[in-house]
Amino acid sequence: MEALFILLALILLIAGYFCFGIIIKFLLGWLPLVAGLLSGGFLCLIGGWGGGFIGLVICIACIFMTDSWQGSDLYLKLEEKLDTVFAFKD
Repeated sequence: MEALFILLALILLIAGYFCFGIIIKFLLGWLPLVAGLLSGGFLCLIGGWGGGFIGLVICIACIFMTDSWQGSDLYLKLEEKLDTVFAFKD
């Protein structure tokens, strides 16, 4: 019975390792957009017409910033490093 628990713990540890890597990779790629959408949406809700316009501009700017971030050399190097550390390409 103990061997079954050890096997289950190893399986959960390996699955947790890959899930952690997936979360890190997701945050690396989409954190600028999520932060911009949250701050722009909050500003739209509390700012009236002016805040709504500024919030919309922030949301649109974050879409372009995320697109340029995901095409930058730094992002591509970090993504490649994450792929090798967490063995996503296997």
